[in-house]
Amino acid sequence: MAVRKDFPLSLAELLKKSGCFNLFVGLESASDKVLSAMNKGFTKEDACLFFEILKKAGLQYEISIIAGYPKEEENDFKETIDFITKNKTVIPKIAQVNPYIDYFSYPYTPSAQATERVKRLISLLRKEGIPYTKSFINNLIYKNGN
Repeated sequence: MAVRKDFPLSLAELLKKSGCFNLFVGLESASDKVLSAMNKGFTKEDACLFFEILKKAGLQYEISIIAGYPKEEENDFKETIDFITKNKTVIPKIAQVNPYIDYFSYPYTPSAQATERVKRLISLLRKEGIPYTKSFINNLIYKNGN
């Protein structure tokens, strides 16, 4: 599910009432610059409000993060880390963390910088006690160039 600016609490409550038990939300970054480059259509402020609505409705949700998106600079990555740390009581779980991989070029190998950022983020999650799904860390990396 994408973060929605126009997502009312009443709809979130209806999802919960209908039996929805978990949402996978593609946050990807908490840098407005990177979100804009991704054409996500929302800001980190919009995401925070969206997460508050989901939490208020009692919906379980998890987010995904992509590290090393083109033009993501160190300060952009730090914004994402700070956002996750600051909002760890609102974000129940990190479902997926992957480095950016350009699937239009071969071999499908993430940059060393993106791989390092994933490691740093996982280290932060452990340190802060933020739940994450271990099997979905780097799970989009193809082994042996396949």
